[in-house]
Amino acid sequence: MWKDILINRIRKIVSFLDDKKLSISLEKNLEFFSVKDLEKIFVFLEKSDYSMIYDLLEDKRKEYEFLFEKINILKWKIKLEKNKKKEELETAEENVESLINF
Repeated sequence: MWKDILINRIRKIVSFLDDKKLSISLEKNLEFFSVKDLEKIFVFLEKSDYSMIYDLLEDKRKEYEFLFEKINILKWKIKLEKNKKKEELETAEENVESLINF
């Protein structure tokens, strides 16, 4: 409920912005923000408090960096696991061949 109210208020303020590209971008993406982030955006738009928007952007940057780091770690683990399975399969094939040739 509060999120919907915030989104509607932000949309109202954004409709008065001169930068139409920014207003369209904000309107399209408001649904993806948390209530906490929407409150920060609202305060920024209402009071032009640039420190709030800076803090929000900095928090999001850190959040995305953390997520990208986790993704890279998971990719690395998947690669290691694939290599391990490949080596196990090759070893098993070699064992089968040596038993057949025995």
